[in-house]
Amino acid sequence: GISGGISVPLAKAYGWQLSLFIWIIPAATALLLWLPNRNTVLAVKAKRASKGGSIAKDSMTWLISLYIGVQSLLFIVLSPSLQQFYRAGDLISPSLAIIIPFICCWASPVPWLFLSWPKKVKNQSKLGVGLGIIYIIGLATMLLSDGVPALIIAIICCGFCSGACISFSMALFDLHTKNAADTSTLSGLAQSVGYLLAAIGPIALGKIYDVCHSWTMPLVLLLILALVLTVLGYLAGREKIINN
Repeated sequence: GISGGISVPLAKAYGWQLSLFIWIIPAATALLLWLPNRNTVLAVKAKRASKGGSIAKDSMTWLISLYIGVQSLLFIVLSPSLQQFYRAGDLISPSLAIIIPFICCWASPVPWLFLSWPKKVKNQSKLGVGLGIIYIIGLATMLLSDGVPALIIAIICCGFCSGACISFSMALFDLHTKNAADTSTLSGLAQSVGYLLAAIGPIALGKIYDVCHSWTMPLVLLLILALVLTVLGYLAGREKIINN
């Protein structure tokens, strides 16, 4: 969140080289913090681990994979595209455009403070639908309204959901499996499929913008994806244990 707010001012003041170089500091800090734990081994006792092929045969696995893919795609394309959209319509000044990623990123970690809350909700489908509706509100506000107040509402809604949906996604791995080994297998498969799907997003959105020369159609498509995410949230949130 901080990086999104200060990278551009740093680049303008001291050049892009320093603006990029300064992020070596937190990267090096993370490495130093990790080193004492490099030999840590987590022993997992599982009754019986599923084979990857068995996990892949369950429809719930693919629902979770699609959910991760769609929510990741929305996150990956929204953060950089928000600035372009509002600047293209002259809705905000360049100085205000700089803080868009800052606002979005600071709204995102809020749900992570309650990382365990999906497990405490009896009906996961309602939770998945609720998050999708907030995403729809944010994107619809972005598409149909203009002005700074609407901008702030849209960014907060989308930023909040970007954090909440990934939190919900990670919880699904544990909620739909019997043991840690199965959770790991499901996580590896679902995230591989999901992020591969998400990687298509930025390229596809850019191509659509090049053809339409407008952000309206890309935003309409993102709104449709938010609707799809809502349906997937309902289906993936059902109470079901993936069979071995």
